[in-house]
Amino acid sequence: MISLLAQLSLGGPAWGLACGIGVVIVLRFVYNDELTEITLTIAAAFACFITGNTIFVVSGVLAIVVMGIYMSAHGAMYISRPVYHSLHVVWENLEFIGNTLIFVLSGTIIADRIIESHQDNGITHITAQDYGYAIALWLLLLAIRAVIFLLLYPLLKISGGWWSWGTCLCV
Repeated sequence: MISLLAQLSLGGPAWGLACGIGVVIVLRFVYNDELTEITLTIAAAFACFITGNTIFVVSGVLAIVVMGIYMSAHGAMYISRPVYHSLHVVWENLEFIGNTLIFVLSGTIIADRIIESHQDNGITHITAQDYGYAIALWLLLLAIRAVIFLLLYPLLKISGGWWSWGTCLCV
């Protein structure tokens, strides 16, 4: 158990660092080729995760995190200036699609489990009380979020960002 934990927690970052170094080495030979630079970063991220999880049996998530940190610190200077904005837009869109998929899938699974737990002989019995619990949970989560913003607002203001009370209410 300890050896597996060490393999996952130490091997993942080591593999991510190796992948990041490899991508930076390749990027040194590419200049102002939008398709190549974007494809390389996407393919490297997927390859790092998949090979880490399946071939090396290390944490693919930790590998990607370390590869991203390394690329941010050392690889950004090898992304061509004309390509930088396009690369940022592509990764921003991939992040949006990934987040959307995660939340849609988790919501679907949770809803399916709730409906399944309320079935009796194939008939679904979701009561008004269940809807009340859902609304109460939503209000509780909003209250928790408000408390977090209230506690962190002084730090947000000091950070020099664009935070105002209106922004905190909308975010």
